[in-house]
Amino acid sequence: MAKLLLEKLKESAFSIIPIIVIVLILHFTVAPMPLWSGVALFLASAFLMILGIMLFNLGVDMSLIPIGEYIGSTIVKSRNLLLIVIITFVVGVFVTVAEPD
Repeated sequence: MAKLLLEKLKESAFSIIPIIVIVLILHFTVAPMPLWSGVALFLASAFLMILGIMLFNLGVDMSLIPIGEYIGSTIVKSRNLLLIVIITFVVGVFVTVAEPD
């Protein structure tokens, strides 16, 4: 569990650290911010964002992915092509509606 937690922390940190670096470069060159109300709060919120992404990804890996694998393998084992097509279409519609980006 600790290894998985560290892996998720590393993944989330590598996705947020480039943004932190860019903002700090801008702070020290082009657009300075007040030290306490700007930079310190930004760094604290970036740290909390890394923790939040880590916990979200951990939850997805521990719960949603196994559920999806189980449902997918069960549907395929049925060997009913019409059922597979209908369920795939319905899931695709729900995913598209839920995340229109």
